[in-house]
Amino acid sequence: SDQNMPGLKGTDFLAEVRRRWPGTVRIMLTGDTDQEVAKRAINDGEIYRFFTKPRSSEELAFDIWGALDVARLKRESATMLHCLREQRHQLEWIEQEHPGITHVDQDEKGRIVIKPEDVPDDLEAFIAELRAELERFGR
Repeated sequence: SDQNMPGLKGTDFLAEVRRRWPGTVRIMLTGDTDQEVAKRAINDGEIYRFFTKPRSSEELAFDIWGALDVARLKRESATMLHCLREQRHQLEWIEQEHPGITHVDQDEKGRIVIKPEDVPDDLEAFIAELRAELERFGR
């Protein structure tokens, strides 16, 4: 957005875009160098970047690619967070159904310690049981 558009200030436009479409990357490119404009764009519009004119096409293209990269990373981060929360929910359910199953003994360096009595006698049957449990979760 530019600050000086017909009928609407860029800062007002960016604040409205933020309200309606918060996932949109917002950039201000303006000839207006007033610090109040920059503060409003940053605070009200939560812009990604504030640039003053003139700005070359190459610089602007580079800045837009950077903004798109940030948007992609935010989406991926949200997806990963959703997956982690789902996995935590599944682990909590498994722990409720089988108390102690999610506990892992570790030594002083953080390495996993397996006691001989924890190793199942019939490893193939144990693996088959694990596969069946995973299939119940659609994995």
